[in-house]
Amino acid sequence: MNMNVNINQKIYQNPYENGLRRNICNNRSTNSSVSFSAKKDEQNSSILKKVAPYIIGGTLFCSPMITSCTNNRISGTENINDTKVEYFNIKPESKDSLIAPLFRLKSKLNKDNDFLKGVNINFTDTYDDLNDSHSLKTFLKEQYGTGDTKGISYYSDKKIPRIIVVQEGAHGIIDKFFNYTMNGNLSEIPTLKHSLMHEIGHQFDYYFGHDHNAKFAKDFDNMMYKKEKDPYQNPYSYDFQNKEEEDIETEYRLYNCLNDKDDFKQALLKDLKYIAELQKHNPDRIPVDIEYYAKDIDFSKPITQENVDLAEKARTETYANLFAYAMGEDNGDKKDFLNAFRNSYKVVCNDIQQKLGINVLQQ
Repeated sequence: MNMNVNINQKIYQNPYENGLRRNICNNRSTNSSVSFSAKKDEQNSSILKKVAPYIIGGTLFCSPMITSCTNNRISGTENINDTKVEYFNIKPESKDSLIAPLFRLKSKLNKDNDFLKGVNINFTDTYDDLNDSHSLKTFLKEQYGTGDTKGISYYSDKKIPRIIVVQEGAHGIIDKFFNYTMNGNLSEIPTLKHSLMHEIGHQFDYYFGHDHNAKFAKDFDNMMYKKEKDPYQNPYSYDFQNKEEEDIETEYRLYNCLNDKDDFKQALLKDLKYIAELQKHNPDRIPVDIEYYAKDIDFSKPITQENVDLAEKARTETYANLFAYAMGEDNGDKKDFLNAFRNSYKVVCNDIQQKLGINVLQQ
């Protein structure tokens, strides 16, 4: 991530969500501590293909389910089993809906596997509504071009507090339409809940993906903390100053996530080959956000293991999305996504079983 790189470019290149780095680094895909979930404009064209008949026919606009808008919004703080939750200028129903899946997950964790302990989770209408209690919040408020990102997650082993921010205002009418076509309910709340669990999926991917006491992990954590304390730098722009810093980042990137493991890479390779066949013979079964979750994959050419090794953004985002689906959330595209990434999904479910003791396949 270079400070000179436009933040829009960074986010698109690596929604990681999902480090600002994966989205931000030198026009290359990297595995990072900061993740962004999908941007609205990257999803809309695909989603519109599925909701267009409803829009054209006037079904949604005439629906009796549409009610008048309200300006009632709330702010506050809660603590859910050692996980701090802050909400800023959001609708009460959004806050209640987001708290519920978080509470369910936390209730299944124990002191040995609670990867969310100490994580600061934020629900906000827009980034401008955030306070300055964490440097990432300040960073987001000062940046331009991040307003349509649905969520962001920053991971650190020890030195910088881990944080998730979900932006209610980035979940709009398209999300409502898509949910209506799938569930008959004109609401963005299912996508909001999915976005939260997607960002939690990034935390899971990082937390259990490496030994926190390994030298490469400590070196990276120390380097990012140094940037946090430097008045002229920050850990979110991934502006590496010299070869030593670049080497530390490279080693960390290669070994820090569960999605870097061979079992997930091999499963993803099978799935991407299957998606290539779907594009030829059954394109209606392609997930609506495939351009986002398979960025840097050229389906017109044979897909190789090397392609998967280099496609870090695709691995990271796919892993987090599968985690969200495994935990029961559905943004309206679950059926097609799990069909397309069936082998990868099995790996993620197995990771959840091993790390958290939760058998999601039997829930």
